[in-house]
Formats: sequence, structure tokens, C-alpha cells
Amino acid sequence: MKSLIVRFLVIGLGMTLLTGCAGKRNIPLAENFWQEKQQKIRVASFKAPEPQMHTVGQQGLVDLAINSAMNNQMNKAIKNIDISWYAMLPENFSGQLKKHHMNVTLHPQPIDTSKKSRDAILGQAAGDKLLTLELRAVGARRDYYGFIPTGAPQAYCVLVAEMVDPKDKKVLWRHETEILQPVEGAWDQPPNYPNFTRALQVAVNDAKQELLDSFFSGR
Repeated sequence: MKSLIVRFLVIGLGMTLLTGCAGKRNIPLAENFWQEKQQKIRVASFKAPEPQMHTVGQQGLVDLAINSAMNNQMNKAIKNIDISWYAMLPENFSGQLKKHHMNVTLHPQPIDTSKKSRDAILGQAAGDKLLTLELRAVGARRDYYGFIPTGAPQAYCVLVAEMVDPKDKKVLWRHETEILQPVEGAWDQPPNYPNFTRALQVAVNDAKQELLDSFFSGR
């Protein structure tokens, strides 16, 4: 029982951090950025989280345990969802930047989400601007009041990107997108949940496109 309580305290803290990060404001890219030709930019991505069901709302420890058990079958299906698209996102940005005559380097491996890892990559950038991409959450989200769901699960994707100047660590551009996509038709379709899977594909595509549009708008 003690280990179960610790487990759900960790889950609750993770959700607090997730919602707490959403308060940061987006920063548009300055127009004069595109006037500097042959800029050097390093593109890196953070390690992806495991796809999962995110339960939000007023929930105690017992509620969390009940909700986790009730969502167990769907959560197993969500964990098997293909997120290989995220590994391609740095290449998507790199290709677009090269079209604008930027000198782009792809960081070879995903980096840890800690500030220490970010600072280490900034140090390795050797004067290059650092563009980071982060898949902060992916899977499903469902609202609860205690152990009572207040709605159906929705497809969920949160992407965050920012570009930093390593000289002074100034954030030159930042955009966070959080997409919630309702499921069309029945959502409870074990074992593969096809309607939910289609909704998640829509959420992912919308999130990716919003990031690209924010950076390359009008280009």
C-alpha cells in the first residue's frame, strides 16, 4: 500500500509540473531574424515521454488508484502507439531552415529534459543558436471529479519548442501548443481503440503544424 501511495504521489507531482509549465508565455520570432543569412543553428530534441492516459481534476490518492485501474486496458493500448514522428521533427525543422539558407546541425541524440543537459548542449553549440523541440505529453486526457469521469477521453498532444542564443541565453523564439482532440464516434473500442487512434493522429498533426507555422509564418 505504501509503494502504491508513493507511486501516485509521483504521478500527481508530474501532472502538477505539466500544468505548471503551461504558464510560460510564447515568444514570437523577430522579423529581423530572417535578414541574417547563413546563420548557424543547432537543432536538438528532448527524450520523448511514454504515451499515456493523463487523468486531471480533483483526485485523491484513492481516486488516482481507482482511475488508473479503470483505465488500465486503454492505457496499455496507448503505450504501444507509434511516436516515431517525433524523431523526424528535428529533420522537418532542419529542412525548412536550409531552404532559407541557414547552416543547420542536427544534434545526434535526444537529450535529457534537465536544465543541466540543456546548458551542456548550449556549451557545445560553439556559438550556434540552439533550437530545441520537446514532446511534453502525448496520449489521452480525461477529466475527473474524484473517481467519476466528467467526460470521455480526448486525444492529447503537447509540444514545446524554443530557440536560444548561447551568448546570453536569451530566448529568441518560444511556442507551446496543447491540442485536445475529441474522438469521433465511440471511443471505448478495445483492444486497439481505432477511433481514438485516429483522433490522436489529428492532434499530433495539428500540434506539429502549429509549431512549424509559428516559426516559419509567412515564409
